[in-house]
Amino acid sequence: MLRNVILCMGAVLLSGPLLLWCGKDREPQHIDLKRDKVVGVVVRENALMRIDPIIYSARIALLKRAEIVEVLDKSKEQGTVGGVRGYWYKVKAPNGITGWVWGKNIQFFTNESKSHIDSYVSSFWEKESERVMKMISGRWWSVDKRGDFTNHALEIFPDGKYKSYLKGGQPITGDYNVNFKDNEIVFTNGTTFKTNLNIVQRGTMFYLEKETEKDSIKFQKTSGKLDEEKKDNPEAPKEGDHAD
Repeated sequence: MLRNVILCMGAVLLSGPLLLWCGKDREPQHIDLKRDKVVGVVVRENALMRIDPIIYSARIALLKRAEIVEVLDKSKEQGTVGGVRGYWYKVKAPNGITGWVWGKNIQFFTNESKSHIDSYVSSFWEKESERVMKMISGRWWSVDKRGDFTNHALEIFPDGKYKSYLKGGQPITGDYNVNFKDNEIVFTNGTTFKTNLNIVQRGTMFYLEKETEKDSIKFQKTSGKLDEEKKDNPEAPKEGDHAD
């Protein structure tokens, strides 16, 4: 299964809503930024970088999972985000942009070697790949802007295979890869909807979608299990049915 994950971390790292690293509190209990070299690994997808260390401050940029940032400063007081208390940290992104990031979105490393950090990121992506593959496996149907089901179906299997078809039409089958850098599923043999799809999380819901200047398509998961006896003739949602 993991052979289908594209490595996009430069020399040894993968790069790219949706795993939190399990274990102890990621924030350091004591930090001296004048003395210590502190770096952080972003563990949430699209972690927001803000101008000031408050939740309502203007957004500067989005940081991707597994990006390594330099920690420059720490807020003097704790803030509250989503009912959780914690500190904000001023960080410098790989592209040179600086801003404030909520500390719970970062795994911190103080005076650690590059090899140790690289090892952490590799382990992070092993766990993340298992989670994502489990999440995307199942049957998906396309929905329109109103949330009604339309004509495209997509079946994604845990073994790295997929099947794409129009309702009542002949399927296109092949292998898929997951590009974590872009949060994208890459279909090696094409699809009936003629594009790859991004994995997107909104609240507790996940969607597969692709938006361009000219067109867009979105899929919603309708089943997490693909019964072998029904794979060739799955029961399709009725056109116009609303996706919950």
